[in-house]
Amino acid sequence: MYFNVIPIGNFMHASFNKAFILELPKHLITIFCCKLLPKRMKIKKLAAKIRWKKYHIPIKTILILIIPLSIYLGATNYLLYDESFYHEEFTKVGSYERVPAANSILDSVLIFFKSGEPLLDETNFTSSEARHLYDVRNLIIDFTGALYLLIVFKLLLLGIIIFTSKKAVEDVIHITFGSGTLTIMIPLMFSSIDFNYLFTEFHNLFFPQGGWIFPESSLLIQLFPQQFFINFSSKIAYNSMFVGGFLISFSIALWFVTRKK
Repeated sequence: MYFNVIPIGNFMHASFNKAFILELPKHLITIFCCKLLPKRMKIKKLAAKIRWKKYHIPIKTILILIIPLSIYLGATNYLLYDESFYHEEFTKVGSYERVPAANSILDSVLIFFKSGEPLLDETNFTSSEARHLYDVRNLIIDFTGALYLLIVFKLLLLGIIIFTSKKAVEDVIHITFGSGTLTIMIPLMFSSIDFNYLFTEFHNLFFPQGGWIFPESSLLIQLFPQQFFINFSSKIAYNSMFVGGFLISFSIALWFVTRKK
């Protein structure tokens, strides 16, 4: 038995997008190997004619901006499917006490997010709750696609810097230090803003159609109270700042190594 409130057409469209996004890296590699490599000589000649030097500063600036974004998207995507985090947080925020079947409901929700399989009847979500989960899944698909595109884009830009700059190592130091610093600064800048305001504006931005406000007695709120989302956001910020710190450490270590030479 399945709880199905999703229009079939929309559901198939979402499934197609999910499948396409998950296969995107393979498609890009295939295109690169089969289409671009045989024409590498032409590409080399074309690249040689481009005066890359004048583009280095804009490219470095773009990289410093998009690397933190990809880090936060990656941290979100990782934590979203980390079942151990949910179990730990359900214990902290009392979800197990309010919803004894929390684990089985969580399994159904995560499977739905991953594959689009309809939510089981036993989850007992109302139609409005299920529709919001459907909207959340669409947002996850969009974020995953954005993450893949950012990874490909930043690798392309890094390749341009590494292979066309006479000061490639110095440029890499600037990029890693700048992006690492920005990654750490982002949560610090938002820390002084009330979480309720950020939470509301996030939902207004990504769920303009509404349908994301539920009474405290609803199953979604019983499972995922506001404190859960505070902890979820804090964990994403912590993990991302850790990566940012690693980038800064890497840039400093690289600077010391090259300085000695």
